[in-house]
Amino acid sequence: MKDSEKRQKVLFDNFAVKYSDHFNDKYSRIYRKKFIDDLMFKGIDLKGKLVLDAMCGAGTAASYLQRNGAFVVGQDLSFAMLHTCHNQNPDSWVIQSSVLGSGFKDKLFDVVIIQGGLHHIHPFTGEVTDEVYRILKPGGYFCFSEPYKGSLPDLVRRFWYKKDPFFEKNESAVDLDYLMKRNAGRFDFLDCSYMGGLAYLLVYNSMIFRIPLSVKKFYSPALIALDTLMMNLQGRVVSFFAVCRWRKKVTPDCSRE
Repeated sequence: MKDSEKRQKVLFDNFAVKYSDHFNDKYSRIYRKKFIDDLMFKGIDLKGKLVLDAMCGAGTAASYLQRNGAFVVGQDLSFAMLHTCHNQNPDSWVIQSSVLGSGFKDKLFDVVIIQGGLHHIHPFTGEVTDEVYRILKPGGYFCFSEPYKGSLPDLVRRFWYKKDPFFEKNESAVDLDYLMKRNAGRFDFLDCSYMGGLAYLLVYNSMIFRIPLSVKKFYSPALIALDTLMMNLQGRVVSFFAVCRWRKKVTPDCSRE
């Protein structure tokens, strides 16, 4: 385990319950389904598929996956997060390991997902995609949603990450161009949607903004409706996060093997 991973583990062990309360409440679930899950898994038949929810945290994606017929394995470094994940999704399996060396067999999973985890593993995002590639079946999907470099919100985020105790020093928005260049011979890049407005900040990330859960119900419907109106108008420069869907090539570029 790298030093940055050890610090991240301690961080998430300390606020696992609060994290689950905020990211699993009614309005966060509504937001996640509409702006993340439905986009991330568009066109993917999850029924009967073995899915790794890597860096699963509190298991916020597992219930969506299970409702659509997937068999879910949650993986995380934080035992407290895995405990919360399993309590929320008792039909899922959980395993404590590093995303950089999961210990899974080659070509095991039909789908690997990471929701908001890659920016916690900086600067090792490239190594994560190496591991994802190894454990994915040919033709399998790698789906992820992350804050990304190159946007106006990232200019604020860079300062914020340094000052807010909810973030570790290694955290950084994901460099999508770098990841795509690194993986050009191994994955087909099917889709990348740029998302996130006020609802992303104040509904989905209410924990980060220290907003009491009792208050969210008063403004969440209006902000979710506003983000819905804006979602088809946003581009890469002004959005807060990206939802990406890649597929492992059946016949990879031999130069990368």
